Amino acid sequence: MNSKYLNECFDYHEMSGKVFWKIRPRDHFRTERGFKTFNSQKSGKEVGTMNNCGYLQVGLNKNIILIHRLVFMLKGFELKAKDHVDHINHNREDNRFSNLRVVSQKENNKNLTMRKSNTSGVTGVYYCSKDSLWYPRIQVEYQNLYLGATKDFFEACCRRKSAELKYNFHKNHGE
Repeated sequence: MNSKYLNECFDYHEMSGKVFWKIRPRDHFRTERGFKTFNSQKSGKEVGTMNNCGYLQVGLNKNIILIHRLVFMLKGFELKAKDHVDHINHNREDNRFSNLRVVSQKENNKNLTMRKSNTSGVTGVYYCSKDSLWYPRIQVEYQNLYLGATKDFFEACCRRKSAELKYNFHKNHGE
């Protein structure tokens, strides 16, 4: 589906990041049993249902499109399958164009939210009760880099944050 076709189907409100159905042209619909079907009942309604990963999606012509990817396509960008669209502020429902960016998988990994299983409150810092030490680490290029054990939690956090700066992690990483 190209940008022109999608813009005939959807209306994008850039300030809110919301997408709405338009009344689609007749040539979008195939004849079923001799009758043309139209979507005028959907016109003006907001698009999107939540998928099991927390992203908004819409069905169009038997295809499922993630809304954050749809926004880029509505703006005329051609996305490849390997392209990732990152929500900068980590809010998966915030599809304002200013909150989205196209990145590689590696770059997307540098702006992840804190895992729910995190117990220290700082991404990449964990406590080992056996050793009574804090261990900071960071993953770069799919390799875990250990940043040295310490008894001081603050020191472990500083080492982790320094590594994030060194390896160009996004400022929102771990929030």
